[in-house]
Amino acid sequence: MLLAPASRLSAQEPDPPDLMQTLIAEDATLNNNLDLIEPRWQRNSQSRTLEFGFGVEKMLSSRVDIEVGGQWDSVSPRDEPSKTAFGDVDLALKYVFLEQPNFQLVVAPQVSFPTQSHIAGEPTEVHAGGLLSWGGRLGSNREVGWPRYLSAIEFQGDIGYAHGFGGRGSDEVFFDPVLDYSLPYLGYATGVRTPWPLSNLCVFTELNFDQLLAGEGDGSLSLFATPGLAYLTDTYQVTLGVQVPLTRAAEQNAQTAVVGAFMIFMDKLNPAFGSMPF
Repeated sequence: MLLAPASRLSAQEPDPPDLMQTLIAEDATLNNNLDLIEPRWQRNSQSRTLEFGFGVEKMLSSRVDIEVGGQWDSVSPRDEPSKTAFGDVDLALKYVFLEQPNFQLVVAPQVSFPTQSHIAGEPTEVHAGGLLSWGGRLGSNREVGWPRYLSAIEFQGDIGYAHGFGGRGSDEVFFDPVLDYSLPYLGYATGVRTPWPLSNLCVFTELNFDQLLAGEGDGSLSLFATPGLAYLTDTYQVTLGVQVPLTRAAEQNAQTAVVGAFMIFMDKLNPAFGSMPF
């Protein structure tokens, strides 16, 4: 009789907040998300580019999901009229091969198909490859004092390789570590209360490495820092970041870029979207 009330209270304890959905890196969580819009504006010495990405992610089982995405591009070369076109169609399959209480690893084969043979005069080609993605937290303790604030630190990221099939034959490796501080998880894990809207914020920084191995620009290393904010609720996330070049090759590709995302967690709106065929 004494244990029964405690059992009912523990059964009603809410689930912990999900890891923040990353902006550039591929996250290691499986979701039923609708990516309504992923805007990206960037400029370099040759042109300005505006992209609008979109996509959907659907869980097939507790360890496998599939992602389908695309984008619309508008390129404005210097002293030339603007040109618009649909970009690549991206397909990815994510498989969780290691799952721990505060950490998991995912492998994800990927392929991209161009919808246009050229965009703003630049040839396009099929890309295929894969990545390893990870995500976790430092802990979920309820310690007193300053150590409890460490539980809200999240670490995520990916490392991968892509090969281009075409005349350009571009091969590249990429590495995107992410560190963020989740105030929603801080409130859940420690009981520390912060006023709205701070209680819904995640503060993050990404480092985006890109190394060309073959093709045009062979051997050039691009490195960007992408700090930003994410506003996370039970049903949606809004993210905004600024990509700053840290190497000369990165500055040639994009002197600066503003990146955003707005996604809806469909299974939180309606549990029917969370059904899995396997």
